[in-house]
Amino acid sequence: MSLDAIRDLLEQRAERRADLKILRKELAKPREDTDTAQLSASINEIEASIDDVNRQISALATGVSEVEFDLDSNLKIDLKAEAEQLLQPFVIMLRSLTEQARQIESLRRELSVARNHRGVAERALQQLDPLIAAAGDDKTRAELTRLRKQWQQRLEAVDDLIAASQSQLDARQANRSSSVDAANEFARSFLRERGRNLLYGGTVFFVSLLGLRFVSRHLGTYRARRGARKNLATRIVTLVYAVGSFVIALLAMLITFNVLNDWLLVGVTVVFIVALAWIGVRMLPSLIEQATLYLNLGAVQEGERIFFNGIPWRVSKLGFYCDLANPALEGGEFSMPIRELIGLHSRPVTPNEPWFPTRKGDFVRLEAGLAEVLVQTPGLVEVRIEGGIRQTFTAAAFYEMAPQNLSHGSRAEVVFGISYKHQAIATKEVREKLRAFVRKGLEEVLRPEQIRRVDVELMRAGESSIDYGVEVDLSPDAAVHYDTAEWLLTRLCVDACNHFGWEIPFPQLVVHRAPDDDPVPPGAPGAVGSTV
Repeated sequence: MSLDAIRDLLEQRAERRADLKILRKELAKPREDTDTAQLSASINEIEASIDDVNRQISALATGVSEVEFDLDSNLKIDLKAEAEQLLQPFVIMLRSLTEQARQIESLRRELSVARNHRGVAERALQQLDPLIAAAGDDKTRAELTRLRKQWQQRLEAVDDLIAASQSQLDARQANRSSSVDAANEFARSFLRERGRNLLYGGTVFFVSLLGLRFVSRHLGTYRARRGARKNLATRIVTLVYAVGSFVIALLAMLITFNVLNDWLLVGVTVVFIVALAWIGVRMLPSLIEQATLYLNLGAVQEGERIFFNGIPWRVSKLGFYCDLANPALEGGEFSMPIRELIGLHSRPVTPNEPWFPTRKGDFVRLEAGLAEVLVQTPGLVEVRIEGGIRQTFTAAAFYEMAPQNLSHGSRAEVVFGISYKHQAIATKEVREKLRAFVRKGLEEVLRPEQIRRVDVELMRAGESSIDYGVEVDLSPDAAVHYDTAEWLLTRLCVDACNHFGWEIPFPQLVVHRAPDDDPVPPGAPGAVGSTV
């Protein structure tokens, strides 16, 4: 088969050499410059075709092209030409897909321009007609008539152009359905041919990537079973392996398209890779910071404590996806991309450091009153206030509120005063009797083990009373009775005064009069030194 092709090429070369010989003899004869230039161009064309035939004969005979042996041409790379050759199939495909729409748009533009020109020609004729009618001499009328004829010809040419363009546009629009059918046929053909190749390439990409990731995960699980810590060297190897896995998968897909001789998909893949590289360059500072965090060298360290969305979290794992945990919250574990940690700072966790002010079932003191924590998750905290009212807060707002947690022990206290007439027994007897009376009254409502301590202390000698601080410390399981205990203290203090005959004073106001005012009888309201 190759010998037959070589014989045909030899015959072609012989014929072209004969033609070349004839042209050279003609060129040797004296001629005009124009004929000489045409003969020279024909000779050059035949010589180029003979060289091309020689290269074809050599390639068929040896199986090796001259370009492969040309070291200089292999070393020289024209990036522009290579890019054009790479993108040419893609551009051709897009051009064929949009050919019908582009032609319709071009015809519409031509119609628009032609109609504008027609309007100009009509205005010119309307301007010329009255001038011709009013012309008084033959010379002027002749010139105006010539101009009218010229503009009439232009108007007729524009009308012809409009008619032709409109006819073509109508034909294109009438064939739009056939164009849609052609597009559908092209899509089906694409799916049959390149769609199959795309499926092969995508399969190779995902199989390669998932296979390499499976190996990486298997190795990570093996290290975890052995209890090996993830040190800096391991993180570097993992990072390089992850990036390398993606690059290898891309190269595998590119090689698959090349083996299938699908130059279009090769070009599309290369464009995709270039786009990824460009995006990577634009995001380089962010990528460097993410890599620093992944290597556990950044501002956030694995195993430390950070604040995220207003709540403390422990960084359980630093990876491409990081695990955060808060043991005090229901569902307090979630994963997030490492880029979300950019700008945050962590610190070591101290022993016995609380992760949230409360736990489910705790009783807290809010502005609305005593409340029980029903639900607390990373998103919200729901409490039940006395009376059954339920109120919901965001977890961050509840944390910021710093509520008083009564479920680890609490203290209810009131300030109570008695009259100065009991001053002689105020420092000892009143304290002891009031303490015993209050404890006995509390034990009628609360269990004895719920009452940790009852204390009565003299706080101050006020303007009209001797004031005592009455306190009771409650155990954690008595938190639900906090408001009851506070109200009970006030009642028990009043009951103690009634029981022991102590007087409860009310505030007194002393009014002093100026010396030159009218005298007031002693003891009368408003007298100097009188009380109200």
